[in-house]
Amino acid sequence: MIQILCGRDIANTTTSFPSSSLSSSSSSSSSGDGLLSDEKKKIFEFAAQMRNYVYVIVVDNEAVLIDPCWDVSGLIKELKERFGVKKVGKALFTHRHFDHTGGLLPRFMTGGRSGVRVEGVKEISSDYGIKVYIGEKDVTAVARQSGMKESEIVALKEGMCVPVGKMFHIEIIETPGHTPGSCCFRLVHKKASSDGGILFTGDTLFIGSCGRS
Repeated sequence: MIQILCGRDIANTTTSFPSSSLSSSSSSSSSGDGLLSDEKKKIFEFAAQMRNYVYVIVVDNEAVLIDPCWDVSGLIKELKERFGVKKVGKALFTHRHFDHTGGLLPRFMTGGRSGVRVEGVKEISSDYGIKVYIGEKDVTAVARQSGMKESEIVALKEGMCVPVGKMFHIEIIETPGHTPGSCCFRLVHKKASSDGGILFTGDTLFIGSCGRS
């Protein structure tokens, strides 16, 4: 498993990316020489303040992403060049908030400017063709804020199991409270599903804190 900190490992204002490494949706916010635009720098500075983690599970040479946000093109580049990940098969999102799924930022966060967006679920789906999943009761909100069709998002429900390679799966645990569709994801071996496994909690439970429910 790989843990990526947004604002440090990706969405980093000190890093300049070649234009060819940027997704089509984000290339318009970069200069021709690959330097970050002022708007992108502000978004990345915001990412550093929020300190969100992206988790990457790699099994059978294929990756599953959890909460990929803020800098999708940078994430894909990081996984390929630093960790040798060749294929990403799925992306799961714990809940609908923009710092986990991306989309249009509320105007009160942008000084009244409209149309400012954070990379996330839309870019993962449309630019890279990766299947995206989120809790059933958060699908409508995510589709709206990201400019997607609800049919492009797989709705997760309590007890569902999402395959991860041949021998593992992610069990879906609905934990409404932080948002109506908040979910925790439990990664377990198919032959030992009663064991603890690894739990990804989103904002239901923080590192060293009770979370926001």
